Amino acid sequence: MKLSVKIVSLILLVLLLLLFFFGWNLIEAEKRVLTGLLTDWGNSEAATIALFAVAPLLKREYAILHDFIATLKNENLSIRSLRITHHGEPVIRFTRNGSGSSSTAIMSFKADILYTAKKNSMPEKLGEVVIAFTSANQEKIISRRIQHIVISIIAIFLVLLLTLIYILRKAVIEKVTRITAFAESPIEAQYQKLERERDSVENSRDEIDLLYYRFILLLERIKARDIEKNAALRELKKAESFLNNVINSMPSVLVGVDMDGMITNWNSEAEKRSGFSAEAAMGEPLSEKMPILAGQLESINRAIRVRQILEKTKIPVKSNGSLHYFDLTVYPLSANGINGAVIRIDDATNRVRLEEMMVQSEKMLSVGGLA
Repeated sequence: MKLSVKIVSLILLVLLLLLFFFGWNLIEAEKRVLTGLLTDWGNSEAATIALFAVAPLLKREYAILHDFIATLKNENLSIRSLRITHHGEPVIRFTRNGSGSSSTAIMSFKADILYTAKKNSMPEKLGEVVIAFTSANQEKIISRRIQHIVISIIAIFLVLLLTLIYILRKAVIEKVTRITAFAESPIEAQYQKLERERDSVENSRDEIDLLYYRFILLLERIKARDIEKNAALRELKKAESFLNNVINSMPSVLVGVDMDGMITNWNSEAEKRSGFSAEAAMGEPLSEKMPILAGQLESINRAIRVRQILEKTKIPVKSNGSLHYFDLTVYPLSANGINGAVIRIDDATNRVRLEEMMVQSEKMLSVGGLA
């Protein structure tokens, strides 16, 4: 049975925690062992000096003790101080100056100098030995031992970490690579691959496999929605293009405005009549870009506010020194949150002049009939 990535990762994390716990306890145990050994060694040194000092103290040959201590002091640089007493009076005393650093610990040991005058009698105390050592050398030994332990722990930690990274890489990065390849493949190939893997992945106990499969399904749905959205956008653009063609093909001027009278639409006929392009007119006030409507702005604004269609015919306007006429129609807009209006302007000059000619002709015919 294949273990899931989650279980394997938890096992490795537990192993890492156990490794740190074991390493810490091992370091503390090593410190205790070395400290115990150092204590035994100090007591042994003090006892050895006490044993050697018995004969010189009995004979009061202190010079022998001085020579012995001088030799011991030169051979063992870790001795910080030494004091030997005889019946409470110090006979040997020295202190090494500048030995060790301020951070180095001082360990003191004491041993009684005993002498047994007769067999099976109680020992008599001649004096005592008090010796102090600096722990610099011992600390170096402890430090080296701890370094070895730490290096071993780090090596094991790196092995476990690399194993975890390999498992995660194999489980995650390979799946991400498959997802990327899936996303770049054609839609038909994606459907075929999903059908082939559906049963095996759905029954998998690997969380990464399940996540991969569900992500692929999500990606497939997103792609399907994107296809539908793109198709709808294409249809919308086609309809918009068709509508623009219809608007620009009309012989009438069509202008869209908002509630503030700012231009929102500007067809081709409006460009011809005004001399302003759509880019220059968009977002500008209607009165500036279509001066012939300057006298009609109040009526247009009222129609927009009350949402009533406004129709005016035969509106006179002078252009290039001659009199022209135009028809004005305002269609208010208020659907789907859009407020404003569509303004239609038709040139009525030819129609008005034709009507005037017909009226004049009728008058002439009436005068001729009376004659």
